[in-house]
Amino acid sequence: MEENIINENFILEDKKNNRNFLFFEKPHDIDNCINIILNFKKLKINNEENFSQIINIYKNNIIRDIIKIQKKLDLIINNSLNNDNNKKELIIQWELDLSHNYFKEISIDNILSILIEKNIIKEKENIFHINNLKTLNLRKNCLTKFPYINKYKLNNLINLCISHNDINEIIFNKNNIDNSNNFVAKINHDNNEGILNELIPNLKNIYLQNNKIESFLFLRYLFNHHREITNINISFNKISHLNHLPSLKNLKYLDVSFNTLLYYDYEDNEYKNINVKELEYFCNNENTDLHKNNDFIFHNFLLTLKNYFPNLKNINTKNTLIYNLIKYNIKKKKKNSIYFPF
Repeated sequence: MEENIINENFILEDKKNNRNFLFFEKPHDIDNCINIILNFKKLKINNEENFSQIINIYKNNIIRDIIKIQKKLDLIINNSLNNDNNKKELIIQWELDLSHNYFKEISIDNILSILIEKNIIKEKENIFHINNLKTLNLRKNCLTKFPYINKYKLNNLINLCISHNDINEIIFNKNNIDNSNNFVAKINHDNNEGILNELIPNLKNIYLQNNKIESFLFLRYLFNHHREITNINISFNKISHLNHLPSLKNLKYLDVSFNTLLYYDYEDNEYKNINVKELEYFCNNENTDLHKNNDFIFHNFLLTLKNYFPNLKNINTKNTLIYNLIKYNIKKKKKNSIYFPF
């Protein structure tokens, strides 16, 4: 009975207009876990006030469905006794899906505050509460600025999905938009911690592909020295230089493909200090022009990656100028990627 209940996707509908606001599923990668999706996708929401109006319209339906889900979960728990007749702990996590809307700017603080005010979620307890939010999905909106997060600590947020937007700026506070000179000055020192490290301490996956991001300064300011991030997809953006990289000791997968102007300049002052011994070695032992020495460029490129991402396993450089520079050194079995350790 337990297996039938858990594996069945439980969809709750607003019968009036056939709108699905809530459903849950069992993730394949985590045992004894239920993922609940709070679904506001494709509602043509363009700002936070509009979001609040949507909640007001459907509040009773959403709360009704939360009660139904709670009863369903209680049934699952009651049928999941172990051999010692003790209840197994059921892991509850949820996703906030705001994808396929028309947000140009968004404050996650305000969105969560609206949901709390309307009794849809809680700061503590209940099915939906701040600490068991696992996934935030904002893909395919019209965002031009990175979502503002400052008030709530999202301890268990693992997946941040902001792909397919027009992001190229950061909101430092709700009334002060990024100034590029101040932006560079604020993150000029490599030892500075990212401003979101404490607010999203367990983040692992960041999806930023298909935006208009022009520099890795963006990631350095937000997540420099983050301890848990393992996967970043920043493909299909407008990054032109592989510099100002964030230090991410646990990053394993980095996708920079289709940043068509992305170039690695080994003479960048930022990298000369890192690779000084290698520079000296090549200068003393090579008679060829270093600017034309492909092995030298490739070797220093790898050293740079190792310095910032010591546990990196794979970087995808497809359709970038970097790939054109190092393509002869990349393993033939998959020409678009470099595999580590090296």
